[in-house]
Amino acid sequence: MPLDNQSHGDITEYEVTWAKTGDLNQLNKTRVHPSVHRYTLCADTSGEHVVTVTARNKHGSSPPSNITIPVISPYKTSMNTSWIIGSNGGFNLSWFGSPKASCGYIVDWGPAVGDGPVDWQNLRPSQTSIRITSISSENLVDGLRYSLSIYACTQTSPVLLEKKEGYISERRIQGNLFNSLKFKWNGADVEISWDPVPLKQQSAFIHGYVLYCQDESSHSFSVTSDNPEDTSLTAKNLKISSYTFTVVARTAVGECGNTSITASLNFQTDSFIKTFFISLGAVSILLFLITVLCYTHWSCIKQKVYPQIPKPDMTDWLTSSVTNVHPYLLKDSSHHTEEHMDIPQLLYKSGEPLNNNTHQKQMALISSQTPQGYQNLHLDTSNPNSPSLSVFPNLTYNLPMLGEDRTPTSELKLQVKNEYHPQSLAELLRQNQTDQDPISFVSEYIMTLQPPLSQ
Repeated sequence: MPLDNQSHGDITEYEVTWAKTGDLNQLNKTRVHPSVHRYTLCADTSGEHVVTVTARNKHGSSPPSNITIPVISPYKTSMNTSWIIGSNGGFNLSWFGSPKASCGYIVDWGPAVGDGPVDWQNLRPSQTSIRITSISSENLVDGLRYSLSIYACTQTSPVLLEKKEGYISERRIQGNLFNSLKFKWNGADVEISWDPVPLKQQSAFIHGYVLYCQDESSHSFSVTSDNPEDTSLTAKNLKISSYTFTVVARTAVGECGNTSITASLNFQTDSFIKTFFISLGAVSILLFLITVLCYTHWSCIKQKVYPQIPKPDMTDWLTSSVTNVHPYLLKDSSHHTEEHMDIPQLLYKSGEPLNNNTHQKQMALISSQTPQGYQNLHLDTSNPNSPSLSVFPNLTYNLPMLGEDRTPTSELKLQVKNEYHPQSLAELLRQNQTDQDPISFVSEYIMTLQPPLSQ
């Protein structure tokens, strides 16, 4: 802000212009209210810019003030920053002279964090020291970190020579500085970690950290770090107990920012939990692999474990010409083939007597010597007073046979009178049980094996 004898009247506005060096045709311009004495540029930092500020009143404009903004590359390594300790409410700065300072030196200072106001002073080429106090700057506050820069003034942009940070006066840091305090067990060791402390919360320089460990018996020990950039400390060789861990920051005004956390150390529980999760993971992986294998080979497994049962084919049974076959004629054919099946034959000569034992109750023995249920009786009713029984040939046993020395016989004819009634096996058995007379048997009733038909 110009002095009264410099303004020659009330300031109505400020005019700010800027453009890249060597391209002054693309000039950017803006107007600022007379009560505002700063403006933030949105410019490309990859090139140098020339900035001009002009004050206006009702009589006209003042001579312009120029400043050149150097290239600011994010990939360029920044200059190392050193610490400066304030004294008596101000900063004492000094530096070595530089041949680059053709037009002197420029010193600026402002808050290291945030968008606070920036103050500066121009110095002659022979001046290599300055004291910055609250008299020359109204914005110096205790407990606030400031950034101070020293530039060499040249015909183009200024060249940065040194960069410092410091406090006019350090203050104690408030408690619970490490809000993100965490712990991690590693056997008998425990690691306490935290997030980097923001500069905005630091009211003094942090020179290191201290970790205090105290168990249930009030036995305590500490672990110290001298690196302000550290974010963790480890306590080693701990015993099974409950511990209280406290982290503090070491500063010039003492230990401050105390933050505590409590944890219990149990090797057995930790080992069991670790073993449990490892086993659970191994079982899960094994089940997954088994599932994948079963899915890829499902058709083969289904064929082995649960094969498909074919449906019964009833076509041949339904179209067979044989509809009535007595179950007693079925022989076990597991030991014979169709070509060598033995068929029993009943030989009986027509007209021969049955040794005069033709009574119905004496036929039980005949039934017992022949396949059950396969004797056919002819009831002769010519003499009603004296009924008699005779046996006629069973055609299933008197099949015509063709051999080397035999010729086909005449066709067999079966004549059965209307009075023919087959007698059941149950009736024969009952008659045999009630009749106690001697039973004779027919010697001519024999069973012989009939040779197979020649093909």
